Amino acid sequence: MNRYLYQNLDQTVDAQAMSLIQWSYFRRQNNNVAYYFHYTSREIVFKIMSDRKLKPTWSRVTQFGHGVFLTELDPCTSDDELLENNYRGNYKYNERIQYAIAIPKHQIRAIQILDNYNRNIYRCDYEIDLDSVDFRLISRD
Repeated sequence: MNRYLYQNLDQTVDAQAMSLIQWSYFRRQNNNVAYYFHYTSREIVFKIMSDRKLKPTWSRVTQFGHGVFLTELDPCTSDDELLENNYRGNYKYNERIQYAIAIPKHQIRAIQILDNYNRNIYRCDYEIDLDSVDFRLISRD
């Protein structure tokens, strides 16, 4: 990605991302909508926002198969709890919880993944077109 495009995308992502305080206010105003959350790094959020898609990936860490992985854990959840849920506490994945993409549950189909650790994980088996859902981008920094 060239430097100019990266700077433009950086400004676009920052302009679109809500802070945790803005998210908390938004949730209080819209508490009747349930959300799934997809967590990602700053580096990957640029690609996602550029493509406008959440693409299915193979999860080598959890062995949960091919899909877009989601959780019901809100972005205001502590880093420790998110890392425990998403990566069984592995802190080397800390950068992967910098941003959250919130998607209303009623706008996608996802199945709950059950494992021996009672984690809150869902999988959507298809690519999610962000232009077809009412998503919110939240910065956790």
